[in-house]
Amino acid sequence: MSIKTEHGYQLKSLGECRPGARVKIKELMGGYKMRLRLSEMGLGTGQKLIVMQNLFRGPVIVQKNGASLALGRGHAMKIIVEVIDEET
Repeated sequence: MSIKTEHGYQLKSLGECRPGARVKIKELMGGYKMRLRLSEMGLGTGQKLIVMQNLFRGPVIVQKNGASLALGRGHAMKIIVEVIDEET
């Protein structure tokens, strides 16, 4: 499910984004331990990512500042992002 923002961008979970999408983290829906784990990986609100791989099963692979990070599907579904640019 995606939601349009006032600027025309879409909000959706990271787990729903297509490969090639450029996104910005808007909200982390998980609990303390998940937020701590993501913080240790350098992920937090405001961070920009590129979705490299998302097969709708298994991990979601994203790129942040040239480094690849693999996120479990459960974590990816709890990360709400704003889609800045999505390749079609």
